[in-house]
Amino acid sequence: MNVRIMMRLSCLIVFACYMYLVIKITLLSSYNIFMSKNVRPPVKLTPEVFQLIATRSADFIIRNLLGNLALFVPFGLLVPVFLFKKSKSMGIECGIVVLLGFLISLTIELVQHYVVFRIFDIDDIILNTVGTAVGYFFFLAARHILVRNVNIGGEHHEGNQ
Repeated sequence: MNVRIMMRLSCLIVFACYMYLVIKITLLSSYNIFMSKNVRPPVKLTPEVFQLIATRSADFIIRNLLGNLALFVPFGLLVPVFLFKKSKSMGIECGIVVLLGFLISLTIELVQHYVVFRIFDIDDIILNTVGTAVGYFFFLAARHILVRNVNIGGEHHEGNQ
C-alpha cells in the first residue's frame, strides 16, 4: 500500500479517536445543575476572554481557557492531512480548516445548550477556532519540514545529506 494512503488512513483513525474524546469531554462529562432544576442555561454571546485572563485564577485560565484552545489544536493539525489530496493555496486550506473548526465548535455549543442543558459560551467558540488555526500552522510547519527533508521514497534531497 502507498505510504501516503497509509499516512492518511492512520490520521483518519487518530482523528476518529480524537473526535470521540472531544465529544466525551464536551458533551458527556460533568454534572449539570441546569438540567437538575429543569431550567434553560444562559447564552453567553459577549466575549469575555481577555477579562477572564485578567481576573481569574491560574487554575481557571489553564483548565478553561488554555483547555479550550488546546482541545482544537489536533483538529487543525489532522484535518488537512486527510482532507486535501494535493496542496492547495495556503489561504484556501487555512480558511477551510478554520471554518470547519468553527462549525464543529458551534455545533458542540448548540448541542451543549439545547440537548445537554449547559451554557452556550461564545468564548469557547473563539478559543476552539483559534486552537484550530494554531493546529493548522503546526501542520504547515510539519509539512514544510517533511517536504524539505524527505521525499515520498525516503530519499534525501540534494544538499541535505
